[in-house]
Amino acid sequence: MIGAGAFRTDPVSGYPLGTPDALDYATLGALHDGFSLPAFLGLALAQVVLARGRGWRWPTYSLLSATTFVVFFLLAGQGFSQAESLVDMAGLFQRLSVIVGWTWTVVLAVRLLTRRAAGCATLGLRGWSGHESESVGVFPH
Repeated sequence: MIGAGAFRTDPVSGYPLGTPDALDYATLGALHDGFSLPAFLGLALAQVVLARGRGWRWPTYSLLSATTFVVFFLLAGQGFSQAESLVDMAGLFQRLSVIVGWTWTVVLAVRLLTRRAAGCATLGLRGWSGHESESVGVFPH
């Protein structure tokens, strides 16, 4: 059985307020970092790989999102590594990178759903209930 202290988050640079600036890197913190790094890098890679599309809007948005996401991610990493000029802003940069990445993911999902709906309507395909006018059946009645 794991003790209650095993799930405690260690303070980083005085966060939360009132804690010392020392780093106490625990096993769970190392595991968190180890598993989150591939996820963040995978999201940045997806933004680049899935930037293909007709016109200029989607590719531009995807590539700008990837660039912004990576820059914020690197700034957060430097801040969490105690770079003096970035340490106070590391949490903000981390949250901005997450916002950029997740926003891109939501926009991608909406884009795919609307394209699927348009494609099914054009082909005369029926939705879940069998009605041709139903929009793809993504949200069945």
